[in-house]
Amino acid sequence: MRVTPASRPLHKGIDFDGLYQRMMKRIALHTEGSDDAFWAYFYKRRNATTGMRCDDQLLLSSFVNQVRELLEAKDDAQGLEWLDQLENECFCGRAKDDAYASASTGRVSATDTQSTWVS
Repeated sequence: MRVTPASRPLHKGIDFDGLYQRMMKRIALHTEGSDDAFWAYFYKRRNATTGMRCDDQLLLSSFVNQVRELLEAKDDAQGLEWLDQLENECFCGRAKDDAYASASTGRVSATDTQSTWVS
């Protein structure tokens, strides 16, 4: 079952999908009209109708270094701040919170591990 923004639950009140959408708009602002092969691939994966299609979470977490390079090249301080927020709250923050909760109880289960990565 594919999870859609409307069905994805909030975690600790964080609107993951809203943060992903905001960053995707920022990337589009900087890459519109670009003939860069990487960004062509990035959008091809996002908009694929056959084969592997990536959602925004997967794209952003997979290509965080390329996104950071883009934002640095464009001297986009706000975009870099947003990217840091994504990294801390969405990509690893949730995993760290779940791991901490498991460690504090002394138990780690398959459910704990799976809940960290299932979107």
